[in-house]
Amino acid sequence: DGAFECLVEAARHYPNNPRIWLHLAECCVKKCCSDEAQQYTVKKLGSGPHTRILLAKENKEKYSPTGESFAIPSLSLEFAALCLRNAETLLPNQEPPPDVTTPIIQAPPGPPINWIQRCEIKNSTYVLQSYVLLNLQDPLAALLSANELLMQPDVSSSHKAWAHIYAAEALIHLDRITDAVEHLHPPMIHDLVSVLPYQMRDMIAVSVWAKAAV
Repeated sequence: DGAFECLVEAARHYPNNPRIWLHLAECCVKKCCSDEAQQYTVKKLGSGPHTRILLAKENKEKYSPTGESFAIPSLSLEFAALCLRNAETLLPNQEPPPDVTTPIIQAPPGPPINWIQRCEIKNSTYVLQSYVLLNLQDPLAALLSANELLMQPDVSSSHKAWAHIYAAEALIHLDRITDAVEHLHPPMIHDLVSVLPYQMRDMIAVSVWAKAAV
């Protein structure tokens, strides 16, 4: 809560800094998604031999029906989605410069952002965006964010692995099971996580097997 208040004030004065918008979204996710485990309901998709059983979170509507403006800063996933769109807009797609350490984006009050940092921030934005949209029950938009990440020129192994996991979860919600399985291909995931620290490797492995079980 304290970090959120500081970052909101920073965003008012420095709205062109993508780092600030990303950190605001992180505050919202931390607040909204780290409470007690959410309850699940069982849904059936299709009928007869094509029936699929889907475990769905007991979540609110895709977007809140109260009519309140999501542009008003609040620790909500809707505001997180808005922050991530702002960060994405401030990091347009472009060709890498000859020297990737040359500053290419001004981000006051902090130092300018170079190509390597730009890719890291943009990829983090896409990963978090996909996660937030899944929690907002918008699997199609979440899938688009995950696919955007997978098409980026410079993506770390961990970001790429999470993108495959979130894409698979979105496709499961869309009842596109065959497509979802393609994102959970064991050799591909193994190659991605083999260079990661053990803790991150275990987290990704558990997520992959959970999605595969679904």
